[in-house]
Amino acid sequence: MFIPIEVLAQTTKMAVEVIMEDAFWKELKNRPGFDWLIEARRYLHAAEILRASAEYRRGVIMTPPLHLLAHGTELLLKANLITADPTATDVRSFGHDIWKLWNDIRSAQLRVDLLKAADEEWEAAKMSEEWQGAFNEDSGVLFKEYLKRLSELHTKEIDYALRYVRPEETEAPKPHMLGPAMYRVADQYVRAMAQARRL
Repeated sequence: MFIPIEVLAQTTKMAVEVIMEDAFWKELKNRPGFDWLIEARRYLHAAEILRASAEYRRGVIMTPPLHLLAHGTELLLKANLITADPTATDVRSFGHDIWKLWNDIRSAQLRVDLLKAADEEWEAAKMSEEWQGAFNEDSGVLFKEYLKRLSELHTKEIDYALRYVRPEETEAPKPHMLGPAMYRVADQYVRAMAQARRL
């Protein structure tokens, strides 16, 4: 038996953790870009759940969290374009090119927010006993390097490597900084849009 995806997505209202009346929710849902933001948040949340799993830590599942992260990132960047300009008609013309979306002029504020979140994640990782490693790299430079590689893996540039079987030697970025930063910003944007509509 099949059920519509939207029925499954009814819990989104609760996932935002803001109690809303149905009329308010319907109004918010119709705001340009909000549905894209919600979907981005869902994928990024799922990526973070997998990344925190025992299976991921044991190296059993590596590609699925990256695939969810890439798709959620693409949706977040496209949501940003739509909310910045509800008349934007070029969103689909970007295809799956995360790097091109990142560099679009309309992504300027989102870039600032994501780099700030990445820096905060980087600083938190330095304090964590879980991450014993060299932290001599610049978080912003590393974030962009990881994001560019994620984009390559998400597009035809490397034969959609996150979707299909790939050569064993294919290298991918660690999602440890990308994932939390992306999810945090997507969540902040969803909550900010919800709060703005309540005022």
